[in-house]
Amino acid sequence: MGGHFVGRSRPMTPSQVVLLVAGILGAQVAIWIPIVAWMRGRTRALVAALAAEFAASGESVVIAPEPVLYGGATEVYPKVGGNSVAALTARRLVLRRLGGGDVEVARDDIASAREAAWFRSSRRTQPWVVVTTRAGAELGLIVRDPQAWLAALARG
Repeated sequence: MGGHFVGRSRPMTPSQVVLLVAGILGAQVAIWIPIVAWMRGRTRALVAALAAEFAASGESVVIAPEPVLYGGATEVYPKVGGNSVAALTARRLVLRRLGGGDVEVARDDIASAREAAWFRSSRRTQPWVVVTTRAGAELGLIVRDPQAWLAALARG
């Protein structure tokens, strides 16, 4: 056997550790840069498309399309959250999800809105704007200016 134990290897040298970490980081950068670029481009396209839709229809915009984080809903609406674009008009709350699938809630169907630290077991650094429908469903959004959204939603 000569003093060699099966399964035992020499420890990595510091330069090997540095090369391994650099390789892992390089792979992560190569993966995430195209994904982030796609997300930014898709967000810009959705903002522009939604603004054009409102301009063409003459719909009165209360809060212009902006990037948001959709936290999903408790029922009726899609439960899976993600990066989205949202806008509020005199007639409806409109949500376009980056991964597809639109969410629309008529203003008449919105019962209330509140700020919350938690929504569906998720806490973020910014507060959630939780929209409750007359049917009892709740939708969670993280928006740039929660107070503006809450005030606009309260005006009905």
